[in-house]
Amino acid sequence: MNGSTLKYFWRREKFFRLRRKGEKFVLVRHEETWLLPTSDSVISPQLCAEGEFDLKKLVTAIQVLRGYRLTTIIDVGAHIGSICVPAVSRGWFARAIAIEPDPINFSLLKANLLLNGVGDRVSVIDAPVGGIDGAVLARKDGGANSGDHRFTPVDSSTFEESRPTTKGIVLDSLYESVEPRGALLWMDIQGAEGVALMGSRKLLSREIPVVLEFDAKLLEPNGGLSVGFNLLTNYEGFVDLGSKSVGVLPMSELEELYAISLESGSSFDLLFLPIQSRD
Repeated sequence: MNGSTLKYFWRREKFFRLRRKGEKFVLVRHEETWLLPTSDSVISPQLCAEGEFDLKKLVTAIQVLRGYRLTTIIDVGAHIGSICVPAVSRGWFARAIAIEPDPINFSLLKANLLLNGVGDRVSVIDAPVGGIDGAVLARKDGGANSGDHRFTPVDSSTFEESRPTTKGIVLDSLYESVEPRGALLWMDIQGAEGVALMGSRKLLSREIPVVLEFDAKLLEPNGGLSVGFNLLTNYEGFVDLGSKSVGVLPMSELEELYAISLESGSSFDLLFLPIQSRD
């Protein structure tokens, strides 16, 4: 093992050692400073060990979008700030809009914004995103993965009374907050991406690129490609941010990728490119 690998495992073990000792939070300093909950077994250990989580796909997206004039990142499912904090603190975006509905995550998000000196450049919203403004969404707890809390529209035929509910917002409510061709919409919301797209018709008319997690098994209970994704049919195409050869694929190939994801259980991080948004 090289030195960096040893440091990674040492820092990760330190995180779980502190959890075993009963510590509720860990404060770590990398390029960003993070206040992390020890109750989380997925994102927080990674941030503790490496200082980043899923940031490489944002770097790849920025490289693909280098001809775009983007000033704002809209981070839907911002968690504790693993994307929006470095996006602003490293100067990649002038500002961010961070949406996080879980109360504990939201409190930590605000703390991490202040710890990194970007609180005045990030607007925060503590509500889930739905397809209809004011729609009631039910919450399913993510357990040991604090990034896996799920908010889905209430279906009276299957709704469990014990599940907490809250009113959602729609992405179109951000329409006046961003300039045309001036924002990147970033979503990782555990299969609710299509539902969120349903309420983004006006926002997408701003001709903004979209990055979202594309996991068919998570999307399927929320209607799969039949819900929301039709609003992207006029986009030029999409880029698989995890592919070694970054190229624009036509929208006609999205159904085939969905079938692959559904059969294999794999997920993809896709960047959708509006036709008229490049110079």
